[in-house]
Amino acid sequence: MKLKDYYTALRAIHAELAAIAERTKIMAQANCAHPGNPDWVSIMDRQDALLGQLGRLDNQPLEL
Repeated sequence: MKLKDYYTALRAIHAELAAIAERTKIMAQANCAHPGNPDWVSIMDRQDALLGQLGRLDNQPLEL
């Protein structure tokens, strides 16, 4: 993977994680950030998937 592509992927993942953090904060303030809320579960699943993507990116060899 080229360094430029790596950084592009990282930025996209981090932007989505930031959006998830904001949505989670709003849900927590409304007392609906819990496993009984399907929307919250979906958000947490997406967060988990994104963190997995970060891990896989970090294990790829980079072309400098």
